[in-house]
Amino acid sequence: MVFGCMKVFMLEHGQQENNSAEEVFRDGVVGQFMTELLSPFTSAASPSSLSLPPPPPGPDDGLDVVATRFLSASTPFYQYYTDFVGLYDAISFAHPLFASLLLPPTSMRYLVDYRKYLWADYNHVLRTVRTSIGAVVAGSVGEYLWPAETDADVTGAYLRALVRGPLEGFVRLGATGETASKLLMGVVDQGNLDVIREVVLYRQVREGTALIPPACFEQSGDWKAFRFANTSTQ
Repeated sequence: MVFGCMKVFMLEHGQQENNSAEEVFRDGVVGQFMTELLSPFTSAASPSSLSLPPPPPGPDDGLDVVATRFLSASTPFYQYYTDFVGLYDAISFAHPLFASLLLPPTSMRYLVDYRKYLWADYNHVLRTVRTSIGAVVAGSVGEYLWPAETDADVTGAYLRALVRGPLEGFVRLGATGETASKLLMGVVDQGNLDVIREVVLYRQVREGTALIPPACFEQSGDWKAFRFANTSTQ
């Protein structure tokens, strides 16, 4: 369903003229149909979407696997995704459904290249991605939260996105979590008060039920004193 909806938006790719009145995805009937198709696959639709750790992905349910049935052998899914992101930047005007489809390939089940492309190369578009936690397309929110990101370019991009802001919804949660675990002092030095507060107070579990706002900012424990001490002594 996700790739099918991506194909609808990609109908505009390569068009010589960008006339918003003629773009298929802006048609009300088409938009409603895609929303209804994706709704059962959002985190809000699944009672287990906040369960951690996330279940292991099946061998055939990844977007990169599904895409091979439709793309030519000379077009890898990564290239398709880069074109998709570029098209969003060019013509979307922050279309909410278009924006939500940028996110699935950036979960931790996919190669870091996807996260690097969106968060580092197209960092400026993230301010227009206002997808709520409940509207994110995922069998489990944990697919985005664990394991923690290890690529320095991507974690640096999370920090830049938070500092430049404003981020909303799910992208704010994701960037806050990754930054809290690795780049705390960078936020203290560069971020505004709201960003600093959220990063310092953020806490996520590895098992059980994923913590979403405001619960992920309301946890207690020895870690909090240690984190405050580290920020106040710099």
